[in-house]
Amino acid sequence: MLQQVLNALHESYHYDDLKGDFSRAREAVLSWLLKAKNPADQTSALLWKAQVHILQGELTMARACLAECEKAAAGDLNADLMIETLRLLEIYERYNTAPDMSGIGAVQVSVFWRGAEDLKPLNERWEVLRKEADDANVKWQAWYIYGLLCNLRSARSVLDSSRFAPAAFNKAQFIDHSLQQLIQVKNSLVSSGFYPTASYLCLSAADLHFRGMQAEKARQFLEEAVILARNSGDNTAMGHALMVKADHLCAPFSSPVYWNFALVDSSSETSNLAASVEEQEFKVPEERLLKDAASLYREAETLFERSNCMRGLAAVLLRWGYLHFLQDDLGSVEKIVDRAAAIFLKTGDLKAHQLANAHLILVKLHKGESAEAIKRSREIGRWGNESGSFGYAHCLGILINRMGRHQLLRMGRYENALAAYQTAGILFAELQAPINAAQNKADQAVVHQAVGNRQAATTFFEQAIDSYSDVLRSHLPQFPGGPAQASNIQRRLLMLAVSGFQLNLTYSDSDQMDRYAGRLREILAGLPVVNLADSEQIYQMAALLSGENTGFDPLLTEAAENWPLRQMAEQLLAQSAVLSPLYRARKAKESGNDPVFEHYWQTAYDALPNMDPDTRTMYEAILWSEKRDFDKAAEIYRKYMEKGGANSGLSGALSKVMNQAGNLGQAEMKLQEFRSHFQAFSMWVRIKQYAEAFKHLKKLEELEGQDWMLKDPSPWQALCDVGEMYEGLSGGNYLSSNAMKALTAYSKAVDTLESRRSHLSRDELKTAISAGKGAQYLYFLTARLAMRMKNYDLSYRYAQKGKARGLLDLLAGNTLAPSGSSGANKYLRHWREINAKITLLQGLIARERSKSAQDPMQISALSLEIDREVSARQNLESRLMQKSPGFLTAFSSEAPVLNIREVAQKLADDQLLIEYYYLDNDLLIWAIDAKGLSQAQGFEMNITAFDREIEAFRTALEQTADWQPPAESIAEKILMPVSNSIKKAKRLVFSAFGSAHGLPFHALPLEGRPLGLLYPISYIPSGSALQFLSKTRISSQSTLLAVGNPTGDLPSAETEAAYIAALFTSEPLLGEQATEKKIKGKIDKVRLLHFATHGLLSADSPLESAIALAKGEKLSLYELMGVETPSDLAVLSACNTGRGETTGGDDVLGLTRGLLAAGSKNVMVSLWAVDDLSTSLLMGRFYTLVKKGVALSQALHDAQVFLAGLTEKDIDAAIEVISAYLKDETARERMRQQSKRGFDLSDSPVGAPPKGYGHPYFWAPFILVGIN
Repeated sequence: MLQQVLNALHESYHYDDLKGDFSRAREAVLSWLLKAKNPADQTSALLWKAQVHILQGELTMARACLAECEKAAAGDLNADLMIETLRLLEIYERYNTAPDMSGIGAVQVSVFWRGAEDLKPLNERWEVLRKEADDANVKWQAWYIYGLLCNLRSARSVLDSSRFAPAAFNKAQFIDHSLQQLIQVKNSLVSSGFYPTASYLCLSAADLHFRGMQAEKARQFLEEAVILARNSGDNTAMGHALMVKADHLCAPFSSPVYWNFALVDSSSETSNLAASVEEQEFKVPEERLLKDAASLYREAETLFERSNCMRGLAAVLLRWGYLHFLQDDLGSVEKIVDRAAAIFLKTGDLKAHQLANAHLILVKLHKGESAEAIKRSREIGRWGNESGSFGYAHCLGILINRMGRHQLLRMGRYENALAAYQTAGILFAELQAPINAAQNKADQAVVHQAVGNRQAATTFFEQAIDSYSDVLRSHLPQFPGGPAQASNIQRRLLMLAVSGFQLNLTYSDSDQMDRYAGRLREILAGLPVVNLADSEQIYQMAALLSGENTGFDPLLTEAAENWPLRQMAEQLLAQSAVLSPLYRARKAKESGNDPVFEHYWQTAYDALPNMDPDTRTMYEAILWSEKRDFDKAAEIYRKYMEKGGANSGLSGALSKVMNQAGNLGQAEMKLQEFRSHFQAFSMWVRIKQYAEAFKHLKKLEELEGQDWMLKDPSPWQALCDVGEMYEGLSGGNYLSSNAMKALTAYSKAVDTLESRRSHLSRDELKTAISAGKGAQYLYFLTARLAMRMKNYDLSYRYAQKGKARGLLDLLAGNTLAPSGSSGANKYLRHWREINAKITLLQGLIARERSKSAQDPMQISALSLEIDREVSARQNLESRLMQKSPGFLTAFSSEAPVLNIREVAQKLADDQLLIEYYYLDNDLLIWAIDAKGLSQAQGFEMNITAFDREIEAFRTALEQTADWQPPAESIAEKILMPVSNSIKKAKRLVFSAFGSAHGLPFHALPLEGRPLGLLYPISYIPSGSALQFLSKTRISSQSTLLAVGNPTGDLPSAETEAAYIAALFTSEPLLGEQATEKKIKGKIDKVRLLHFATHGLLSADSPLESAIALAKGEKLSLYELMGVETPSDLAVLSACNTGRGETTGGDDVLGLTRGLLAAGSKNVMVSLWAVDDLSTSLLMGRFYTLVKKGVALSQALHDAQVFLAGLTEKDIDAAIEVISAYLKDETARERMRQQSKRGFDLSDSPVGAPPKGYGHPYFWAPFILVGIN
């Protein structure tokens, strides 16, 4: 029976020689157990059963089998030795065996298993049993399995670590010592003619030299392995040798099993590795090396097939998958790896089956198919937890993490990176590895931060902090190795608080900076206070950071590890005392409150003495630049640079020591030098000293090449600085070479941003990446420079790229959505709704966490709801991929932007589009008619003062106050420059920007009269939106849904809805009839939508904005994303329905956007709280004209002219027109009461009314968004 087992295993103890069929071996050993007739036979069968379980990765079963075997052995010393040997092997497999047969140095593993400390009593027992056992073969087997093979894993792990950090030992001596006994055994085997095993040991020796980066010795052992395998006539051994030889060619950094990634567990708060490591991993080898590797794999594959070695064949297939991935042949990767997975499963190699699963996950993530990836990762996590192969499964989670970093760092694919980190997080959660699960929360925060999605970044940072806190409080105390990792987890918490602080520093959010500063103080209070000031201790700290832990005192070691973090945190707290009031000063300046600005600026200045002397000067320069005193700022910053700049103080001391700390130390010093020049370059640009900036740019290029900035997750920001520098160096000569270099840099920056944006499919990420301050300055500066260079079309195109891109992509999605069944479209709408809801929930949880007194129950409830929605999205994406495989590609496609000629072709002969774009202190205007560009201008203007004028004008309108002075001032700035073009047109279309989205252009005067009383006017988000806003004509036959007064407190709204419904012979939904269910049942079946109800606006959470319905229900903005409204017109006849939060990317997150995204071709909304009666009269007139077929903008214009000219004595007649259509006597009586009331609006919030409705408060609140 034993021989049947050995035959199935091909007489091999080795897992990684790829011999044997574990399924057959398992069947043979089970048959043996059934036939075992005595305890000795049963003991032998159980021992082999345990060994097969270990080979398969079924360690929990192996452990139980060994316990049973121990009972059956009954004191047999030889059996006891093998039991103890396999028990040790099982422990190594459980905690210390990676897929490439290396050991594992993960923090989470160290919590469960303390390595040598836990092994000590088992080692002692094993040594005793080796002495007492009397069977020489058993003793040799025990030594070979544990004394040689297990110890090789530890040696591999040590050498792997030395590849990523300077070695504190002589590598050559270490390898020679590690291989001493192996070489002896190998030579003995060669002498005895056991060539296959000798070949395997040569491969093991070559592997150690390869990991030790001793390429020549690795090559020598590889050649010897090939020769020995060839001499043996063992095709499997020969195939294995050739495969390993190919591995070294095509994955020189690590292994094709890891896709040449660095399979290293990060000890920091995220899974990021040292920059010097991340720079080297996944480098694609030269084409000739890949071809040579492919040739060797082809030969190995033939040999494995010839010897019917199915596990070897599957192993080669995994390598082919890796090579096809390098060629971006993803379809082939899936087929090949899927085949390998099936072979591994059939042969009972459950570990390699999960490895193949991980490879499938990598390719799924690269393709953006996260639902399937998550399903497989959950399977791996559960398998690792249940089978006991914790370390192996843990390594696969790290591999998926590396794919996330690859997608972020090298590919710039943020969605794929998020999906990878989420996928790995699920694996770790199923595996019950909470440290890595917490780490993945921080990873997702970093991606959201890179894309500019601040709310989500805040949420994930806070979740990571909560998770790590729970690890510290509840997880570590449960395990022997836990307390030793407490300091590491505390450092991670500190770094997360730092990250949260820096995130809010980026957004100049003083309140949140103060909150995270408080968190920093709390965490610092829990760390031991240390005082390391002398050079010896600084050297020790640098040595520790370099990985040279040479047995320092543990307390000193902990102190040294904590010291730089404490220093950094304390420096941040000192910075906070300066920057927090500085940002408050900036806000005061933007609002025009100069005294408050001076107060906070002085508060910031007074805090400078508390800062580190080495950085104090730089912050003083920043303060003076805030006052725009750039000469003084430059004078002070020069002093900072004279002291060494970023190389002064702690950073400088560390970099000098690190230069002596081997290759990694020198790499870190080079990185510090890079950071120093980058900081100086950015600062000189900020304070307008462009010649100084140029010097540091040259240094950056010397260090990292022309594309140095592309390694950053947001490279466009540095490119934008390069463009600004060259533009500054042009000195206003826009025909100079520097001006052309500036335009080239700006264009490259835009192309980089657009390239990364093009891989996003979710609206919230598309909006966020375009909304970042850096991104918006980039678009604007490029458009401004092109305008200054008189290249008006190029200027316009860049403006289009920066305006309302999120909405533009949503509109494009309505037309570019993949064709398919109505079911697919239904899923697609639901997908959008879920994405919007997740964004809303992230905003709500971020808002809750920002409170000084947080509600843990509310945070927990919101977190659970987010998890549910994310899970629902994954399931939905899986269904969508089945119905429309290209849906993610369609929705990650960038909506095209139009040039001036294309915009002109979309306009009628009598139309004029006036489009605005402004930022900082410049305004750009284009006036385009059907013939092309009519006028284009760019000029300086105080945008902050302009925004205040808009607000003053709106206030005057809303309070029926004197509106002419602010209106005339605004008109002088933005209408007069294009007044000649306006006078030639008959209809106007405005495209605003920023705060001007809330500006009623139609109420601005031209030659003394409001534009809206002179021209039909409509509004569009941008000129490029014209391609999606189709022209429509409405008639008396158009179907209509009118909703009126669902909340019961707007009687005129009910009358209004009833009248409009009567005009189009439809039944309105009035009062309590207007429920969400009834409305959603009709909304996709009508061409006209009219909501006469309240608009519920949420300034701090725009996606909560909603339309009020009956019974306390509402139709929220995020729900509109899931509703199809193919209407020609949607009217929101309520207060403030046109308002919304304008993102940095000019996307107005409000009800208008929701309705346009849902499919409405035109939307009519109000800009302020409307008067009940005047709104009813205006709507009555408007719909009467629409029913007759009058174009929408003309109908609104005529209705506005009618209302503005309506006198008190005309009101009865106007009301009678409406009353005649009302069937209900109560409604008619209500209208009569309004008639008696007339213009007596004393109970109106706006106070005493003027004579008639001539004030724009009454006739101008509504705007039409659309082209009709």
